[in-house]
Parts: sequence; C-alpha cells; structure tokens
Amino acid sequence: MPEQQLLKPTEWSYCDYFWADKKDPQGNGTVAGFQLLLPKQLKGKQTQEEMSEFEEGSLGEAWAQVKKSLADEAEVHLKFSAKLHSEVEKPLMNFHENFKKDMKKCDHHIADLRKQLASC
Repeated sequence: MPEQQLLKPTEWSYCDYFWADKKDPQGNGTVAGFQLLLPKQLKGKQTQEEMSEFEEGSLGEAWAQVKKSLADEAEVHLKFSAKLHSEVEKPLMNFHENFKKDMKKCDHHIADLRKQLASC
C-alpha cells in the first residue's frame, strides 16, 4: 500500500503526524507524533487562558452589556407573546368555538325547516 501524501510536506504538522512518527531531518532518529502535538495543545491552552483574561478585563463590561441587552430583549418578546395569546389568540379561539356552535344551531334550524317544507 503506497504511503499517504503529506498535506504540509515542508513542516511537521498536526494533520500529517497525528498517528505517525516523523524522521528527523538531521538524522537523529525519529520524532514521535505525540511530541509534536503536545506543545500545540499546551499552546492552545495558554491562548485560551489569555483570551479568557482579555475578555474578563477589557471586554468584560461590553459582554455584560450584551448579555443584559439580550435578556431585556428576551423579556420583551416573552411579554409580547403573552399579550398576543391573551388579546388575540384566545378571543379568536372563543369566536371560532362560538361560531361553530352558532353554525350547528343554524344547520339544525335549516334541517327542521326543510322537514316542515317537505311535509307540506
């Protein structure tokens, strides 16, 4: 089976050496793929910690403002939904139910009138 072609042949990359070892170009044996990945993972952890500190410091107030704004908007939507339900949906459903009852009464009345007409 032919060897898989490297995605980044000029560097030791995560995508090419996740499972395999790479031969050291200076001829000092091989470098384990894990040894290539560990520093990248640790650097990612450090970057995440730095971003967290940055957001809590200078951007913390802006994020708090965005969070409050979103919560306020959600509260407005919730109140609007409740108002629509109580002032629009519920009266329409009541009207619909009453209309169905009235139509049944009319249908029965018309049926009775037809019976009277047929008997005459």
